[in-house]
Amino acid sequence: MSESYLDDVNDYDDQTGEDELEPVEIPKEVRNLRTQSYDKSVRDLVAMIDDGDIDLDPDYQRNYLWENKKASLLIESILLNIPIPVVYVAENDDAEWNVIDGLQRLNSLYRFFKNDFKLSRLEVLSELNGLTYHNLPPKAKRMLGNGMFRVVVLLAETHPEIKYDVFMRLNTGSVRLNEQELRNCLYRGAFNDFLKECRFNEKFLSCLKLKETHKRFVDAELVLRFLAIRENYDLTTCKLNYPGRMKTFLNMFMAKHQNAEPEKMVEFARVFESCMDNIYNVLGDTAFRRPDRDGNHETRINRSLIDVIMLCFSHLTAEQCEQNKDLYATHVIELCNNDSFLDAITYGTADSKRIATRLELGLKTFGIVDDEPNSQI
Repeated sequence: MSESYLDDVNDYDDQTGEDELEPVEIPKEVRNLRTQSYDKSVRDLVAMIDDGDIDLDPDYQRNYLWENKKASLLIESILLNIPIPVVYVAENDDAEWNVIDGLQRLNSLYRFFKNDFKLSRLEVLSELNGLTYHNLPPKAKRMLGNGMFRVVVLLAETHPEIKYDVFMRLNTGSVRLNEQELRNCLYRGAFNDFLKECRFNEKFLSCLKLKETHKRFVDAELVLRFLAIRENYDLTTCKLNYPGRMKTFLNMFMAKHQNAEPEKMVEFARVFESCMDNIYNVLGDTAFRRPDRDGNHETRINRSLIDVIMLCFSHLTAEQCEQNKDLYATHVIELCNNDSFLDAITYGTADSKRIATRLELGLKTFGIVDDEPNSQI
């Protein structure tokens, strides 16, 4: 294990059991997949990218660029009229296209048209090796620009969960996108940008033992989980408005706040920053790892424990944390050695009852809600 214990997107000390849960029922009246197919020339696609009508996710581009050899073979295939796989996009409310499948193909085309690389290792059209788009013979330029792509558009009125499901089914690239990377594509907007900014919080990075933000947005998903739980948890009843599956819960929250008002973003920022200040003041950089009875911490982080820690500390003041450091640190050790709590943060952690158990036990231990019997535990 390297110094960072988030190198692997699946490197967690908890198991969600998400695949074993019943699927969330989508109402029949909105259970529709609306699509429209277009034949677009390469020239048109490049122009749409230039105009911002097609969004090539810059974060994705940085992490998953095709090597020039593979991009060159795509260019050669177009020049040879070899059929190219269909590109799938999702239309947003502004009629912009977010790429579901085909991002590498479009990105390679765009890079070549911008003279970012030279053609290399072509076997059929070997005379074009070493040339950029600018240096191509006029005939080759025309043939490339006239090359056709079939584009299937998932229209904006398609239910968000159906869009997400289609995205998951088509997610078959050499590096499969994780759930938060998919959300980056489907829910672009003010809230997604906000989540990306939160990842730069130094105390948050320290608790995750990351020297820089995670290239696959695991850190952004942790912030999303925290805010979704906090906004949907009723302290008076100790109940979470939860649909039964974590990924659906997070998708719904992102869709709801996709283009939230600036005032809401300011509120989210205040809550997150004060929460991390409190956590770091009391627990330091081991806050997100499970302690044993002696205070020794696990190597891997535990997402379910993070949910509880962040929810609890977001409802405490800076003064409370300063005055009760030792007590609150002891509370975490007590919780993590409580059999019911330990079970709720380890196995089947996306299950509604286990979520209810761990959140309520945490809030009661920290004195945020009354320590009275509750039917959920």
